[in-house]
Order: sequence, then C-alpha cells, then structure tokens
Amino acid sequence: MTASDDGAPLAAAAAAAAAAAKPLGSTAAVAGVDDVDMHAPGGPSAAAAAGPVVQVPLLAPALEDLRASILRSLQRDTNILAEPTSDRASKRRALEKIRRETVARGNAGLAPPLASALLLDLARPLLRCLVDSVEKCRELAARILADRFTPLVDNVVPSLPYTLPVLSLRLGQPEITEPSEEIRCLLVSLLAGLVDSAGRSFAPGVDDTVKILSRTLADPFADVKKESCKVSILLCRHVPQALVHHVPTVAKALLGPMQHRHSAVRVQALKALQEIVIVDASAAFHQDTGVLACLTAMTLDAAPSVREQLYATAAAWLLRIPDRYPLGYKVLPVLFAGLSDEVGRLASGCTAFLEEAGKLYEVEWEDRVKDELDYTTGIDLRSLEVGKCRPRVGARHLARDNCQKLVTRFVEGMQDWSPDTRAKSAASLAAFIPYAENNITGYVGTILPALYRVLAEDDPAVVKETSKVAAALGRFVAPDLSANLVLSHLAAQVGSTTTARAGCLRTLCLLLEGAPPRSLWPSSATLAIASALAGSPAVAADASVALLAEAARTAHVLTAKMNEAATAAVVAGVPAPPVGEEG
Repeated sequence: MTASDDGAPLAAAAAAAAAAAKPLGSTAAVAGVDDVDMHAPGGPSAAAAAGPVVQVPLLAPALEDLRASILRSLQRDTNILAEPTSDRASKRRALEKIRRETVARGNAGLAPPLASALLLDLARPLLRCLVDSVEKCRELAARILADRFTPLVDNVVPSLPYTLPVLSLRLGQPEITEPSEEIRCLLVSLLAGLVDSAGRSFAPGVDDTVKILSRTLADPFADVKKESCKVSILLCRHVPQALVHHVPTVAKALLGPMQHRHSAVRVQALKALQEIVIVDASAAFHQDTGVLACLTAMTLDAAPSVREQLYATAAAWLLRIPDRYPLGYKVLPVLFAGLSDEVGRLASGCTAFLEEAGKLYEVEWEDRVKDELDYTTGIDLRSLEVGKCRPRVGARHLARDNCQKLVTRFVEGMQDWSPDTRAKSAASLAAFIPYAENNITGYVGTILPALYRVLAEDDPAVVKETSKVAAALGRFVAPDLSANLVLSHLAAQVGSTTTARAGCLRTLCLLLEGAPPRSLWPSSATLAIASALAGSPAVAADASVALLAEAARTAHVLTAKMNEAATAAVVAGVPAPPVGEEG
C-alpha cells in the first residue's frame, strides 16, 4: 500500500495553499514523514505514512530565528523519538519537552505562522509516536497534535498529505488498531480539527475521512461516536460537494449512534444526520439506508432531549433543503408526532415549526394560496380542541399536498404489532386531521376500518388516542357521509362477533361526539342513525348487553347534540332547517 495514490490530490492542495500564503514572496521545502517504518511492530509503513515534499511559506526574520532556536533545542528530543531503541521514559521526557517548547507557549508565544511551520517540522516524530508500542507516548503525541497544535495553526493543509494516511491506518481498519479508547477519541478530535481548519481545501481528503467514519461511528466508545458525528457535521459544512457521493454511506453509518443507549450520542447523531440529509436528501432517504424507519422509532424515544432534537432536525429539513416538498411525506410525520408529545414545550415547538414551514410555503407558492390567505387571528370552531387557533393556510396546504401518503402511513402504523407504535400513529393522525380539514373526507374509507378494529378491542392507550381520531373525523366530515359508511358496515356485520359490532357502534358514537351540533339538527343522518339504533338486526339480533349499552350511549350522544343545536338556534333566533338539509 502506498500513500502516493491518496496523497497526490492533497499535495496539490497543500502546494496551492502554501503559494497563496507567502508573506515574504519566497518558499522553503519541507520533507514529509517518509521515514516512518510501517514494518515496525504496531507501526505504519514508510509508504503509508509518508507524504510528498511540500512548499511552505518562509517566516519573517524574527519568527524564523525563533523557529531555528526552538528546533535546535529540540534536536536531541526528536532524535530520541526517531531511535527505535529509546526507552519509554526517554520518549516521554522528549514529548513533554516538545510540548513545553511549542504549544505550551500559547497564542502569545507561538504565532500562527510559526505554529504552522513547527507543525511541519515536528510532524515526522509526532506521527511516528502515534504508532509507538507505549500507550503513554501515543497519548502524549495525540494530545499535542489534537488539543494543542491544531488550534494554534493557521494553515494545516500542508500537513494533510502525511497526517491523513496515518489517521486512516490507526482508525480506518476493519479491526480496531488503536486499543486505547481515549487515544482513539483524541485522534478523531485531531481529524475534526483538520477538517475545520482546512475548510474547503479539505475536499481531497474526503474519501479517506469517510473510510475512517465508517469505522469510528461503529466504535464501542461513546465519545468516539460523538466526535465522529462532529467530523460528519464539519464535512457537510465545509466540503458538501465532495461529500455528495458518500451520503448513503455516512447516513447508514449514523444509524448505529442513533440507536445508542446514551441520549447524548443519539442527539449528536441526529445533528449529523440533519446536515447529511441537507447535502443530498434523496440519497440519504434511500430505502436501503433505513433512515426513515429509524426516525419513526425515535418519535417514541424516552429522552425529551432526543425528541427535541428530532423535531428540530425535521423542521430544518422542511426549511433548508432546496427541493423540500417532494420529501414532505417523509418528514412531516415526525412533526405531527411531535404535536402530541407529552412534554408541552416540545408540542408547542412542533406547532411553531409547522407554522414556519407554512409561512415559507405561502411565499414560494403564492399563486396557490393567495385567494385563501386570511389575516385574522380568529378561532376556528371546528378545531380539534376548543380555543385552538386554526393552522395558517400554508401549513394546511402543505398537509393537503401530502394527505394520501400521510394517511396511508398513519393507518399502517395503527396496525403495527407494538402498542406504543399504534398509539403514536393514532395520535399523529388525530393531530394531522385539523390541518387537512375537509380534505380528509376523501380518506374516510381508509381510516374507518382501522377505527373499527382498534375500538373493538385493543390496548387502553391505543383506544384513547384512536378515540381522538374518530372525534376529529366527526368535526371535519359531514355526518351524512360518515354515518352512512358506519351504518352500512354495521348492517353487514349481522352474524359476526359482538366485539366487531361494538367497534362499529363506538366509532359511530365518537363521530357524533366530534360533530358540530348544527350538522345534526335535524338531518337525514340523524334519522338514519335513530332508525338503525332502534331496529338494526346487527344491534338487536342476539340481545347482547354490551351492544345494547353501546347503542344506548350512542343515542344519548345524539340526543345531547340535537338539544345543544336546538338551544343554540333558539338563542340565535335561527329556525331549524328542514329535514335532509346539511348543517
């Protein structure tokens, strides 16, 4: 294996950066780490660790004198680090002295141009120590490079051709090469510093870095995972175009951290996924990556901090991805799940996110919504909760554009094997219906069968959330339609189990509870319901106490609604509409 294949593009970038940074108009050649012995125990080869000769800027005379003085004082120490027979104590003292004479000076004593030059001068012995058999020597070298040197340097590009291959050999192998978790974390931190400092000039190193990330994101140490997520975020911000072809690889690698037992790791993984999807959403959401299934599962995460980041991530996709609308049906379920979050602050946040997305929709699709824009803050009496403001027109249009796929997804979730998933899917559908409003009418035939099954017999938590779905349908679907569908299904259930018929009656009762009273007084739906409750064979065939109780409850709700409508009509002085007229 040679470094020439991976190092050539980086060498070109290094040379270009050095040429652009010449303060005095002249350059000096600095050799790479071409003498690192790969065949030494635990160490990379000279070919893998070596980099080509690069051109770095000469320093001002005062800084050049200081650089020469420092190098003279460290000559014996660098010789010790280069000598294979040196004992561990000598190597440790040499590294401590290098630290004192360089990075311990801080920003005041080590100007960035001088730090850049010293990094190239000392890269060879420091990188050699990263593969030393003594753990303490490896740790000191990694800490000098990651915590100290990289933050001080103003131009890391010249060091990339021989730093990246060493990091790849220590972190990017199929098996863990570096046994120390802390050192692995330091090395990933070093990589993050290199990406952040190099910026757009890091593009040639993306291939090697993705190879490293595919291993470190699966590292058993939590801190290594978090640092790897940080590297992913930095790549997305600095070199998105170079990362495009690697989006599926990185997105799939992030699934492990997204399911980690530590909530802090899951939060950091979501932040990384947010940026990865923005780079190339279609590739990240490809079915082979499994991202959608993982996001759905995370809506049930026990940690509020994880759910908060999940909702913020979904909102960022809706607001920042240029071609966002084809992805609506993949992203919106997360926010509608958040509307029913048990933490009120998070639920309110999701409402605000949908309002922001709706506002953006109104700007980008002005022709679609200009006739519906309302500038009032009045209360929509048909809202699912009394006193809840009607969603803005852009948010309603966004929901309607994705209505079919969202309803299908929610209904499928209501049939999942897990009660928690069924309950969350039902809650999401109940939150979605006020955004779809009357457009949900076309999907009643898809939703009602799921309501029959759940309300007939299911976990109490699932029944509770499904009841909200039925009540929401009652508010936005005309009783003539919904009642006729339920009654037709009930009539076809003659001879079926009592449980199945009870599910139909409970659905009908909840639809009536959600319906506006004016729509039931009087109407053809009212007469049909009363007739069915009085003499339907499906209700009275076997004189089941449970069915009769459900029928009585439904009749009571119907009577109460009609009385409420009559009282309101008398107060308002409005005559009752003739039978058969819709409310």
